[in-house]
Amino acid sequence: MKTKLFLLSLLLFVILPVYSQMIVNSGGSSSKFAKFAELEILAESKLECIYAYTVKDLERKSSQTEYMILQAGNTLSKFWGLSNYRRDSVIYQMDITKISTNEAGRIYGKYGSVSLLKDKFFIDGISGKVTVLGRIFLDNYVYEEDIPAIAWDITNQRDTICGYACQQATATFAGRNWAAWFANIPVNAGPWKLCGLPGLILKAEDEEKEHCFEAITIRNSTQSIHKEKKHYIKTTRDKYIKGLNKHMEDPGTAYRGTMYAPKDENGKEIEVKSYKPFYNQIEKL
Repeated sequence: MKTKLFLLSLLLFVILPVYSQMIVNSGGSSSKFAKFAELEILAESKLECIYAYTVKDLERKSSQTEYMILQAGNTLSKFWGLSNYRRDSVIYQMDITKISTNEAGRIYGKYGSVSLLKDKFFIDGISGKVTVLGRIFLDNYVYEEDIPAIAWDITNQRDTICGYACQQATATFAGRNWAAWFANIPVNAGPWKLCGLPGLILKAEDEEKEHCFEAITIRNSTQSIHKEKKHYIKTTRDKYIKGLNKHMEDPGTAYRGTMYAPKDENGKEIEVKSYKPFYNQIEKL
């Protein structure tokens, strides 16, 4: 019984933050709908690049891989989870006012949710800003910073990535030493916040190989680049990363003593044991 309760508490760490993005409108047992945020269309993408993103957790001595997508427009790019991209592609082709909670749950269950790099990164060449939309437990955050002026050193090393001839460049950025391979594709963008090379970055890995992005698919696109119209708490990069790091040290602290804490059959709160999930922050403060 204790094992089942413990597994339930761990499951809450995954399910609750995902389903909290949906607000349930209840008009009776037969009319429960999930309410989704409206979208703000920012631009149209001309190219999409899908990356395999592999992260190493040093404490666990293990690695995990997820897929991310870069949507690149003429002056704006967005980097985010491929699972979330696919989920939104399904949901926003439907009438979002008439999606039942059961149907929403099925869609979320099918497409899942990115967990290695949860944030959404927008790089705007006109404003010169990077905008990051993030989430800690149930709160949505936003912060802005200048597009990084990464001091790349282009080397003579070459490789073929995703069928494209690439050249290597190296730089120190956000506390890590990076090697990146860029192709002769006229897009000043790449995975995550990496940019500033004379071509699309198709592969990037830090010196310790704790974080690695590698392109697996490149395709033309006319899909919209959007963001959800939500209430975002304005913050700074340092405050957000510190808050996220603290939360990921033990996500259970966000549940203890709240309405979201698991309860037993008598309504008594069940102890949520300390648990540190798979995690390795890409940016060092």
